[in-house]
Amino acid sequence: MDQQNSSNHQILVGAVVEATDGFVGTVEAVVTDPNTGQVSQLVIQNESESKQFTISADLVARQVGSRIIHLNIPRDQLVNRSDDTEFDSDTGNFGTPTPPAPQ
Repeated sequence: MDQQNSSNHQILVGAVVEATDGFVGTVEAVVTDPNTGQVSQLVIQNESESKQFTISADLVARQVGSRIIHLNIPRDQLVNRSDDTEFDSDTGNFGTPTPPAPQ
């Protein structure tokens, strides 16, 4: 499902996400505020770590069309600012990750 951001460009699932210092991942899903219809969060798939995480849409600095999203922070700050939430692309639901069982 495609959504639009405040600049009226669609953010497409599969769009490339880049921080100020390089590639972050791709858009897995776009979350909108049900009251305003505005994009509130992006679910990012980081293939190198096989991890999905959400970020606030206010981290988007600019878009190049609908396929490239540039963030306004570097990758190391992104890790610290991303929500600790997992996204299940099969159900479309968010949840808090279950910590690993003690060994």
